[in-house]
Amino acid sequence: MESSALANAMPFPGGKNILVALEESKLYIYCDLSQDLGTTSSGKSILIATTGGSKPLGATNAFLGLNVFRNITEEPKLTDETTSKLHEMKIMGYYCMWQVKGHTLCMMIDFENVWGKVATTGNSVLLASSGGNKAVGKTGILCGLNCHVPLGKEFFMEKLSTIVNNDVVSVGDTVGLNEGFVVQVESETQVTLHCEYEYTRATRRLAMLPVVIEGDISLILLLRFGDKKLRSEEKAEQMKTEFAALSSKWKNLLLRYGPNHNGNNGRGIVDFYLRFDPTQFSGRSFSGKSVTISSSGGWCSIGNEIFIMFNAHKPAPHLSHAEIRRAVQNVLESRRMEEITSLSLKKVVMLVVTALNLKGNSLVDVRGQVKEAVKEYMESLEPSVQFKMAKKAVNKAFATRKREELATLSLKTLLAEVTPELGAAHGEEETLKAHVKEAVMQCLWGDDRRLRSKGGGLRVCGKRPSGGTTER
Repeated sequence: MESSALANAMPFPGGKNILVALEESKLYIYCDLSQDLGTTSSGKSILIATTGGSKPLGATNAFLGLNVFRNITEEPKLTDETTSKLHEMKIMGYYCMWQVKGHTLCMMIDFENVWGKVATTGNSVLLASSGGNKAVGKTGILCGLNCHVPLGKEFFMEKLSTIVNNDVVSVGDTVGLNEGFVVQVESETQVTLHCEYEYTRATRRLAMLPVVIEGDISLILLLRFGDKKLRSEEKAEQMKTEFAALSSKWKNLLLRYGPNHNGNNGRGIVDFYLRFDPTQFSGRSFSGKSVTISSSGGWCSIGNEIFIMFNAHKPAPHLSHAEIRRAVQNVLESRRMEEITSLSLKKVVMLVVTALNLKGNSLVDVRGQVKEAVKEYMESLEPSVQFKMAKKAVNKAFATRKREELATLSLKTLLAEVTPELGAAHGEEETLKAHVKEAVMQCLWGDDRRLRSKGGGLRVCGKRPSGGTTER
């Protein structure tokens, strides 16, 4: 571990508990293994360090993804003995190395010697990889690292310095970036980006260097030059004098043309301002790993054959089991027991993720935790409540059948029928099975709402024969 590199390390933009340093072609990545960033979205692990998804390495076109975590049931063992095999720099996986000193994990990628293998997804070229989640000695901690370039993109090694030269902008700052891009944080609630750039038909794309404001909000702005014109000329006229939202897809984003904005036949000057409020957000990203602050909703024409794509986001806070449990409790407590019995687990999950403002892949991450929270909630109720629910479902199933059908009705068939009706509200499968069996036995042998028929078979539960007499 290079002590000089660690001394000069700086926070990785958008990451948590990650420092990076560059020495010539070598990128050093550090994290403190003693940190606890809370429970992951799956509820099974404690996060120690993360990039929050794949994040750009400056202007190199490369991306870095890193997660360091441990099992939620195990405490980390950070001793000289458990890390002894990593006291010297060792090969980590493919074209990357690692080392542990004290509580500090150091990983290193030498971009003079990288992999160049197409990933199994076919969408990127791997430069370095841990080859999955690797155990950090015998500490009980796991680490997964991937560094890649999107397929078809060129890796710009000469721009490695931009990895550690990313600007971090705070309130009151104005920072000039590349190619005429300027970022100004005017107040806690207003950020304005300005772009003024002379282009020709030969210019296909333009990208603003990565920038971070207020320490954790990453800004991405891309320009593309094409031949499609802005649909609404009225909107174009409005944006000459005031800030306006160009599309219904835009979230917390306004645009105004600058005085020099003009162009035709594939050449001219692009001059515009973007403005957003960094205190607002429109929910988690599709992956669930970041919170969207402002977005153009993909590529959008701004007129004069120019398209932009803008996104401002920050790492999403990890949901604790307590938060999910509270959300489940709020969803279920607001409903009558009759409603709860009709809710499926899928419906409960959708209600909870709506309450938590989640979407996309994050649904998969919380499903298991929601199921566990539903179980805890139902077990907190009186056992008789769950049994009454099962009994009601059995009565309903019996009421739809003729007497001869009941004689051949199996418990397996009955369970398959009532389980969807009871939905997520009944807890463990074995508990449901026991309650259904008990309800069936009551139908057979003694509840005052059910009567046996002459042949020893079942009458429909809850129904009495005409005339109010009992058949014997």
